[in-house]
Amino acid sequence: MKKIILILFILIVQFSFGQMITKSSYLEDTHGKKIDYSSFVEKMDTGKFTMIPLKNESGVHIGFRLKSLKENGNEKLEYNKAEKQIELGEVIELKIVYHKHILIPVKFESEKGLYKEAWLIFDTGTFVPLIITDNEFKKSLGTTNSIKVDGFKINNPVFGEFSIPEGIKYYNDVYTSEIPEKLKGKPIVGLMGYNLFRNYLVSIDISNEKIYLKNADNKKRTLGDKLTSIKVEYRNEQDNIWIPVKINNKEGFAHIDTGYPLTWVEKTKVKNKISQFKIGRFKTGISDKIKFKKLDQKQNYKSLPFKLIANIGNNFLEHFVVTIDSKNKMLFFESIEK
Repeated sequence: MKKIILILFILIVQFSFGQMITKSSYLEDTHGKKIDYSSFVEKMDTGKFTMIPLKNESGVHIGFRLKSLKENGNEKLEYNKAEKQIELGEVIELKIVYHKHILIPVKFESEKGLYKEAWLIFDTGTFVPLIITDNEFKKSLGTTNSIKVDGFKINNPVFGEFSIPEGIKYYNDVYTSEIPEKLKGKPIVGLMGYNLFRNYLVSIDISNEKIYLKNADNKKRTLGDKLTSIKVEYRNEQDNIWIPVKINNKEGFAHIDTGYPLTWVEKTKVKNKISQFKIGRFKTGISDKIKFKKLDQKQNYKSLPFKLIANIGNNFLEHFVVTIDSKNKMLFFESIEK
């Protein structure tokens, strides 16, 4: 029963993530003045801002406004700067827990040189690099000078906001209750986007609970010599990854979302049993190995400049080693099936 309740809650949370910005969205700066899409995204990319939803008097969502996250007189200060502490090619360890969330162990360094440890959900589907939803945890940190992820140090972290912080609290409560030995006494306090590591090749190996980092100029783009390697160019919208797919006879785009355990398809576009799931022009061969959810999400994504027909979650990605090549906007899927 608990599993059913949690799955339903996950679906509700996913609906809430559906508000996306596109080139046609109504957007405002921090003073409430309308700005264009390029200016909005450029400011978001600095890591100094988050976005808050705008609603009309009837409570209907109409757009987004920029909100400053951190004020500092030194404009040359670099926020969310990943500093190399290990030889690239070594491993950042993952922890896969209940319903296949990816958790990364993080140490937060306070201004007094003290450390607090916690977990962050690794989420390629989030626009903001770092989000801390636990206000009590955030207050206990005070000014945070850096965070450490295994051998990596991220200086001057800027934490964005999340529209439904109760979602992370719910996961933390459930996991703490049901699998406390895996959390090792550390809370889940927020989300981490992959774009913190976009200067590197990032390989995600869910089945072996590892993330690998390599130099962005490394000639070997994939992680290893797997049975099959699918290479596909992706679209980058709001620091999210969208890849061309064909499901049965329907063509469109799919969102790569490691923050979501399941994979759904747009039921208004794909109505029959899924017999074929192609990435680009390549057959994945796993249509009969995972369970797809069929959801009606067309209203949430209607303003996207392309047709979204699926959201690829961890139950799909665990059949591959997935490498994100941000420099060339390429994605590599290496099959782990024998």
